[in-house]
Amino acid sequence: MQSLLGSNVVLHMLVSTVLPSIGLGAYHTSVDVGGYNYQYGAGVGICRGKLVGGGGRHEDNLPAGCSYFKSLPLGSCKLDDQGELNSLINTLRSTTFPDAGYNVVTRNCNHFTTVLSTAVCCADVIMQGSDSGNDFKGLSTYPLWVNRLARSGGAVGAGGVKGTGAEGGGCEDEVREARDAVGKGKVKWSLPQRDEKKSWKKAGEKKVLTEKQKALLAKMKKNNE
Repeated sequence: MQSLLGSNVVLHMLVSTVLPSIGLGAYHTSVDVGGYNYQYGAGVGICRGKLVGGGGRHEDNLPAGCSYFKSLPLGSCKLDDQGELNSLINTLRSTTFPDAGYNVVTRNCNHFTTVLSTAVCCADVIMQGSDSGNDFKGLSTYPLWVNRLARSGGAVGAGGVKGTGAEGGGCEDEVREARDAVGKGKVKWSLPQRDEKKSWKKAGEKKVLTEKQKALLAKMKKNNE
């Protein structure tokens, strides 16, 4: 299976050609990982498309009312191969991003790309279980402003998902959702450290026989004489 470790992860942004005229910015985002483009949409759920010629601007087959805005490198993939990525995508599809779960305010394409890119680019950090992993606040390269319309809707009581407050990150639970998705495919990233001193001590300890064991050994010895 082809390795994905270290491959580029790229965010593509489309902008609405209607909403900017009334002072609002609405963006549709997708993510390139390992030769495929991933996105989340209403009625279709998580979709995957094969990249042609190594990826790019995705200016062909744009949704109605959208135009290409920009592409942004997010980092490098920390997953080993396509199998791990497929497992992660299937977990997201069956839990937090089901086919019928799309909501323009609370669970949209930008929430999806935030969680996916966090899981893919930061899997080694969020799965450590160390202080650095627990304190991790989100992928710093992900632009918070792409989901500003949904956050504005939440702020006025439309049920939106709050931002983390970090420069990177779209929804409050992005790190937890990314950690849960990655965790389904990896039990642990590293084995627990063994207490070598304790192991050495046990190896050097002389075993003490019980009286019953001593009697059994004496009987066996006598029978063999």
